[in-house]
Amino acid sequence: MILDGRIHPTKIENAIEESKKELALDIKKAGEDALYEVGIAGLDPKLVQIIGRLKYRTSYGQNALRHSLEVAHLSALLAEELGADVTIC
Repeated sequence: MILDGRIHPTKIENAIEESKKELALDIKKAGEDALYEVGIAGLDPKLVQIIGRLKYRTSYGQNALRHSLEVAHLSALLAEELGADVTIC
């Protein structure tokens, strides 16, 4: 198939590189969106990327990023009820 021109390895490699770039942008955006949702700013870009990668992780069928955000919101609510520092939680 390569010899008769139906498969082009260069096009496949280009598609892979383009997909990697799109995934990296999506991971960065997911991290930034998550931090914005919980009100955190000024984190190192590497940490933003690590947080964004949680979007593509699951544990027992639950998305790890969504779970982490839910825990952050619950922690803030509990801190508020107990009179603790909401920002730390």
